[in-house]
Amino acid sequence: MTALAFSDAAGEAAWRAAVARIIAKSPSGALPAFQTDDAIPIAPLYPKADPAPQPWRAGNACRIIARLDHPDPFAAKALATADLEGGAGGLTISFEGAAAARGFGLHAQSAEDLNQALGGVRLDLISIRLEPAPGGVGAALQFADLIERRSHDPASIDVDFGFDPIGVFAARGGPPTNWKNEEAAVANACATLREHGFASPLMRADARPYNEAGATEAEELASVLATGVAYLRALAGAGQLAKASTALSFVLVTEADVLTGIAKLRALRQLWALVEKSCGVPSAPLRLHAETSWRMLTRRDVYGNLLRGALGCAAAMIGGADSVSVSPYTAALGLPDEFARRLARNTGAILLDESYLTRVADPTAGSGAIEALTVGLCEKAWDLFQRIETAGGFPKALASGFWQDTLALSRARRRQDFASRARALTGVSIFPDLGEIVPPVLSSNRRPAAASRSARGALPCQRDAEPFERLRDKSDAWLAAHGARPRIFLARLDANAESGARRDFARGVFEAAGFETAELEIFADLETLTDACLASGALAACLCPSEAAYAASGNGHEHVSGSRLEAAARELSAIGVRVVVASWPGEFEGALRRAGVEDFIFAGSNAVSFLRRIWNKKPRA
Repeated sequence: MTALAFSDAAGEAAWRAAVARIIAKSPSGALPAFQTDDAIPIAPLYPKADPAPQPWRAGNACRIIARLDHPDPFAAKALATADLEGGAGGLTISFEGAAAARGFGLHAQSAEDLNQALGGVRLDLISIRLEPAPGGVGAALQFADLIERRSHDPASIDVDFGFDPIGVFAARGGPPTNWKNEEAAVANACATLREHGFASPLMRADARPYNEAGATEAEELASVLATGVAYLRALAGAGQLAKASTALSFVLVTEADVLTGIAKLRALRQLWALVEKSCGVPSAPLRLHAETSWRMLTRRDVYGNLLRGALGCAAAMIGGADSVSVSPYTAALGLPDEFARRLARNTGAILLDESYLTRVADPTAGSGAIEALTVGLCEKAWDLFQRIETAGGFPKALASGFWQDTLALSRARRRQDFASRARALTGVSIFPDLGEIVPPVLSSNRRPAAASRSARGALPCQRDAEPFERLRDKSDAWLAAHGARPRIFLARLDANAESGARRDFARGVFEAAGFETAELEIFADLETLTDACLASGALAACLCPSEAAYAASGNGHEHVSGSRLEAAARELSAIGVRVVVASWPGEFEGALRRAGVEDFIFAGSNAVSFLRRIWNKKPRA
């Protein structure tokens, strides 16, 4: 990716000189370097860019799409009516067993059940998106029967039927015959729906299974690109390539990283235009739906999900989505109630009708940062797409495990970043609220998925917060059993500010796992230390050394130097207290362990693994 040139060389030089004076005072003496998960560099300053030709959405305004996922048709109707009357422009009908239903989903066994759930809804005035269960061709046929029953013209109905056999195969795993069987059933259903007169999208290239399996932005783009091309081949085999522009739809995921989300949506439109040109497919506006990320939602301090959803929604609208769904802030807790759904749809309504995010066709055109990110994602995604094609196409890349292995590497890096708190989860890994009040949901009893994701080749689905949430669950169980939360004793070794900083760092780590802390500011002697620790009733003691207790090492790290720290550890260990240290031990690890130190926590270390060891090792009597 070539660097953009500044037109005002003198202005750039003046800016860099001003920055140089500031960063000269920093320890590194250099501007911080950033990059995306795909190793696309992010510069501190960009010049104005020439806007790249951008395939854009159709003329219709972006629509807010609400979810219809309550199992009971009558309850689903009440929620759907409230959503539509409250400003939603369409509904996503998630059927029981669909991965996106998250253990809930509409229980509809007939067109009559569907009619009850959509009672009073003018289907010819809204957008409809179907999310069928695996092998759920019946859901589409039920909808077709409903349209016939209501005497609507099928060609006038804005419906996305959502067949994604490749996505189902990726999520469920199993032998390649699963994909072939699903493909055949979908092909027959598509032919039937076209015979009924439906002219809207039938097949969907959906990024969600890959995003939830840890994909980077470029990997997500490559996944939907390869899925779309596989469906083009299927259409070509059926002699329907000329109708491809109306047969396919796409789903991308947006997260709290607004700029990268904008660039991702812009990149997909450019990439698909290239595919259309290469395949000789008539060019048409890409039908693109965006959904705020499932993996970024948390079960703890869920009010932060409101902000995450707003940022993801903003990225979708600015990036050019035709429609967007905002996940209710309590979705990770269970089936959201009407209030949570209202906040979700109002998030989109405010950004659409008060912030006017879609009034301009491409509001970020010409932005050096966005254009550079868009180009970088296009290049990375196209390279990955070519690798998939070299592997024989997407179904074969999944059947061989090639793509699962690729995503596994990204997933491991992402999990490590969150586990070490290099990436923060506000309210979960940092600044947790141990006394939070959990808002209500309609139900927390999720039904098992239609097929286990433990099958061979199945992509996992995990939210980023889950490792920390499981630790907090242990704390809740302890509270229920003992009447108080588990406690860690924190002790500063002296009055130096660095000792206090390490104490604050350690407190944050322990609170992320649900531990309360008892703290001793400074102890005059070892007897004071041991008495305070025993009186606290803590499960373990964490010693927080200062800079004065450190010695520089040759590799740039800092090491604990012994004496006072060793003496404190030895004294606490002698009375049966488990001892950990808030520092990197370096060359002194052996001496400290001999003094009784069990473990160490420091910036950059895996906090989740450390906290699991604290929980899993039985406290000393």
